[in-house]
Amino acid sequence: MGNENRPDGAAASLTDALAALRRELATAAGAEQHSVANRRTAPETVEVTLQLLITPGEDAPGFWVAGPEISAAAGITAHTVKLTLAPTHPAAAPQPPAAPAQPAPAEPTEPPADPAPTDRRAEVIALYERVVADRERVLGPLHRDTLISAANLARAYRDAGRVTEAIDLYERVLTDSENTFGPYDLDTLVFRGNLARAYREADRLSEAIDLYERTVADSEQAFGADHRNTLNARHNLALAYREADRLDEAIALYRRTLADSERVLGPEDSSTLITCDCLAAALRSADLVDEATTLDERILSVRDRILGAEHPDTLDSLGSLADDRMAAGRIAEAVEMYERALHTAEEHLGPDHPTTMRARSNAAYAYGRVGRAAEAVQLYTRILTDRERMLGPDHTATVTARSNLAFAYYEAGHFSEAIEAYSRTVADRERLLGSDHPDTLKAREQLAFSYEAALRADPTGATRPPRE
Repeated sequence: MGNENRPDGAAASLTDALAALRRELATAAGAEQHSVANRRTAPETVEVTLQLLITPGEDAPGFWVAGPEISAAAGITAHTVKLTLAPTHPAAAPQPPAAPAQPAPAEPTEPPADPAPTDRRAEVIALYERVVADRERVLGPLHRDTLISAANLARAYRDAGRVTEAIDLYERVLTDSENTFGPYDLDTLVFRGNLARAYREADRLSEAIDLYERTVADSEQAFGADHRNTLNARHNLALAYREADRLDEAIALYRRTLADSERVLGPEDSSTLITCDCLAAALRSADLVDEATTLDERILSVRDRILGAEHPDTLDSLGSLADDRMAAGRIAEAVEMYERALHTAEEHLGPDHPTTMRARSNAAYAYGRVGRAAEAVQLYTRILTDRERMLGPDHTATVTARSNLAFAYYEAGHFSEAIEAYSRTVADRERLLGSDHPDTLKAREQLAFSYEAALRADPTGATRPPRE
C-alpha cells in the first residue's frame, strides 16, 4: 500500500507501523541483553491491539493505523496483531489470545530474605489469592494470565515458608501449562524451574534435578545451546548438583556454562558473574581454594568498578572472598573483611537489607571461629530476632537461625541456653519437616551433645533440660 492513498488522519499504513514496531522491539531486546541485571528470559512473541481503519481497494482492502484525528464514527475497528520476535518453539501447542509472560529472573544462589514483616506477607498472599480467583472466574482456569497469577501465588507461599502449599500449586500450574501450551512454551519452562526450586527448598533434590535436566534439554531444543535461557537452565542444574553433593558434576557444568556465558554474553555480564561466583563456591567446597580465590578476586574487582563498593552484589563478593581467606587459614584477614562488609552494608543498605543480614551471619560465624563467643552469641541473637520479626517463627531461615544461636551458646559454654534453643529447634523441625528428616535428626543429635556437655560441666545435674 502506498502512502499516496492514505486517508486523512491516518498515522501510517499497517505495514509501515508493524515494521517500525518490530525495529523498536528488536532494539529494546538488544538493550535488555546487555543490561546490568540478573539472568532474564525473553518473550518470543508480543501481541498489540491497534485501532485500524479499513478502506476499499481494487485488489484487497487497505489497512491503516488510525491517527488521533479520526473519529470513532469513521469505521475504525480494533484488531490484535501478534508479532514474532524469534522462531517459535518446536511442537508448541496453539495458544489462546493472551499477553506474553513478563521476563523472569533466574534463581540466585540462595533465596534472599525479604525485609517485609509477616503481616505484609499475609496481605500479599491474600491479594494474590483474590487475583487468582477473579481470573479463574473471568478468564478460565487454563488462561495464560490465570496460570501466571497462580504461579505468583505459589511464589508468595514459598517466600512465606509455606513450601508444601507452594509445591502443590506449582505442580498444578505446570501440568496445566504443559497440557495447554506444550512443553517448549516459555512460561511452561519457567513454571518447571519454579517447581524445581521449590523441590530444592523442600530437600527433594532428586525430583528437582529431574526437572532441571528436562528443562535444560527442552531449552536447548527450543532456543539453542547458546541462548540466555539455556545458560540459565544449565546454571540452575549445576546449583542442584552441588546441593545434592554431586560436586564433580556441579563443577564441570559450571565450568562449561561459564565458558559459554563469557563467549556469548561477555565476561562482565551480570549473569556471567553469577555463574562465576557459584563456580568459585563449588571450588571452595572441593578444597580448590586457590582457584576459587582467583575467581572471587576477579568478580569483586569487576563489581566494584561497575557497581560501586556499596552495592549489594559487591558486598556479597567481599563476603565470598572472605570465605576464601577463611578456608585458606588466613583468619585475621577473613574477620576484617567480614566486618568491613557488615559495617558498609549497615551504613549504606540499612540493618534489615538481605545483604546486611548475610553479612551479619558471616561475621557471627567468623567470631565463633576465632573464639569471640560472646560477640557471636550477640549477633546470632539479633539475627534470630530479626528473622522471627520479618519471616515468622516457622520459616526455614528462622529455624536455621535458632539452630545457629544454639551452637553459639554451646561454643560459649552456656549449655542451659543451648539445650533450650536446640529443644525448640528439634520440636520445630519435627513439626515442619517430620521426625525422620535429616535436619531433624541432626538437631536431635546436637541436643544430645548439649546434654552431655552440661553433665560434664556440672555432674550434679544442676543444669537440667527444660520441661516439655
